[in-house]
Amino acid sequence: MIGKKDFTQQDTFKNYIVQQVIEYKNGKSLESIEDKYQCAFILKNYLKYEPDNPSLLAAMAEIMSHLKFYGEAYSLAEKSYNINGNETALRVINTSKNTPLPSTANFEVSTVCNLKCPMCQHGYGGNLHPDLFMPLDTFKSMWDKVKAFTNNIFLLGGGETFLHPNVYEILEYCKDANVVIHTNANTKMDYDMIIDYVNQIHFSVDGINQEMYEKYRVNGSFEKVISNIKGMVKAKSQRKATSPEILFKFIAFKHTEQYANEAYELADSLGVDSFRLEPAAFPGLHLGIDTYKEYMPTKPEHKRLGYIDFEKNEMCLPRYKDNACCTASLISYFVNIKGDISPCCNLSTNPNVITFGNLSENSFEEIWSQPKYQDFRIKVLKDRWQEPKCRGCFSAQPDSIGKFFDGTDFKKEPYWHDTPSDTRINILN
Repeated sequence: MIGKKDFTQQDTFKNYIVQQVIEYKNGKSLESIEDKYQCAFILKNYLKYEPDNPSLLAAMAEIMSHLKFYGEAYSLAEKSYNINGNETALRVINTSKNTPLPSTANFEVSTVCNLKCPMCQHGYGGNLHPDLFMPLDTFKSMWDKVKAFTNNIFLLGGGETFLHPNVYEILEYCKDANVVIHTNANTKMDYDMIIDYVNQIHFSVDGINQEMYEKYRVNGSFEKVISNIKGMVKAKSQRKATSPEILFKFIAFKHTEQYANEAYELADSLGVDSFRLEPAAFPGLHLGIDTYKEYMPTKPEHKRLGYIDFEKNEMCLPRYKDNACCTASLISYFVNIKGDISPCCNLSTNPNVITFGNLSENSFEEIWSQPKYQDFRIKVLKDRWQEPKCRGCFSAQPDSIGKFFDGTDFKKEPYWHDTPSDTRINILN
């Protein structure tokens, strides 16, 4: 454990911590993903001593950015900015040519899905380009444009990734770039190929039996998803593999929230690596009051909405500590099935689409440096509530409540926004 130090000068702290990294690695380079993660873990330990010191947060953000660990860098910069208006994060984005390119990519390679979940774009018809697979050559061409500065790739979107006829070729092509790969699944898969290529895979198991599961996962098979988890756990054990991390996700709907403990016990019995209880997200008023009443949870700890009025087209989201700023558009981006780039997955489907260019037609650097894209990042970094299409974002709502099976809990305490009329948000503005 790193000993406590009294750092009164930001540069002193920065020099000390850089020296610690050099000593820890014994002069080795930080080229591999594993080395970067080890260094990031060490660096984060310093914040345990003075977690709210804005100067230390800003210094840490700069160091993490230097290590190209942009997700951590901007989270730290966000917290520093919220405490005393520190200009670190704003300076990075305002200097467009020097703004670090985002290290996390999200590619939608399939809009074909075997399920019809009511609040998903397949269920309510929000998918802009339904029932398509991204051609392998198209994916390779676009991936080649971004892989040099990418550390993480999520293969998620408006469809089931593992229905893609070339999914394992896509995974192999990503892995050749030495990146961390995340995805999800609800259909048949090759467990050995997943072990070879994927770092994290999550399974959404929103029920403890078929009846409960298929109420939301329409056309889904509870038996199949449990069989997939068992097969994945068994294959991983037989090969003594450390990856992928197998995540069991249980969404708290009105009809499932009272069974969270049973779901946790099921996940534990299956031998997965982690469990996450995720309050259901309500994408927007366009889904109607009947859908809201049928699926939205009732327990206070699971509610994502503080106020809703369908007659007035108003809803008020609960605000949370340290969430006024949104850094998602600084550290990541979403590429849809046609190559259009959105700041995040929440802004890639109807009725909340925002796009800034097409990766098939332009370089990523050209798209990223556009004034309108820069202006958007500045706006949501200062206050995400300034952008009407971001007001229904589930990342601005309660975080997941979960547990890693090493006994580590994680939960973010809510900070409820008042709900008088002057604080209500008209999301149709």
